[in-house]
Amino acid sequence: MLANIAALLAGQGADFGDVVSAITYLRHPADAGRLREKLHEAGFEGFPHALVAARICRPDLLCETEALAVLLTGQPAAP
Repeated sequence: MLANIAALLAGQGADFGDVVSAITYLRHPADAGRLREKLHEAGFEGFPHALVAARICRPDLLCETEALAVLLTGQPAAP
């Protein structure tokens, strides 16, 4: 999931440092601690981030994240 988010951000000339907020939906609340460790290791922190126990749309996923990134006006987007 983090690799996918990083790739989507990179496609717009952004990275985790441009994320201003995120929501992660967890199928199993007991996974929150492990997920927080992985998020920390990846540098996915420093902004408001809610972990929410919720149904996930695909049965093969344990979590999914929505992230909002902001790029400054005049910052060139990736080609």
